[in-house]
Amino acid sequence: MANPKRYNTEGHVHFVTTTSYNRTQVFVNDSRNMAIIDAIKFYRNKYNFHLFGYTIMPDHFHLLIGLRNKTKISDVMRDIKHAIAFKVLGLLKAENSSLLSQLSLERLGKRGHRYSLWQRRFYDFNLYLPEKLKEKLDYIHMNPVRKGLISSPSDWKYSSFRNYYLEDNSILIIDRLDTLIPI
Repeated sequence: MANPKRYNTEGHVHFVTTTSYNRTQVFVNDSRNMAIIDAIKFYRNKYNFHLFGYTIMPDHFHLLIGLRNKTKISDVMRDIKHAIAFKVLGLLKAENSSLLSQLSLERLGKRGHRYSLWQRRFYDFNLYLPEKLKEKLDYIHMNPVRKGLISSPSDWKYSSFRNYYLEDNSILIIDRLDTLIPI
């Protein structure tokens, strides 16, 4: 399969989804979720991108990212995914977790890796219309409700819903989309 075309257009916001290998439900505890948060914080500082929204689900996560300085979304996601994989696979090995069997590759990877935390690619959609930005932010916030994990988006700990509507910046500070458009 050919690599999807990525558009790094200044002023666009990227709606990004990346999914765990075999849709394995890896992100079900604080230590694994914090690996995602820590990677986002580190690479946000390194690449100086805007983070307008996020949610971490058991088998995937979504981000709304605004890039600056000719940064490529593929570079940002490669580095974030790599850092998370390194940390989370280390945690799973230390726990001797049964999840490792679901993340096991059929044959060794290019660099001799036996496990993969992520599906190979990620989904990226450019947003530039205010109504689409709002639509995707709402989609991200409602994802745990649609999946039947909670009844209200305010109950999901790892979501920017808490930043926007509860003024809770305890997990991750975001760049509020409502500074660009009314939400």
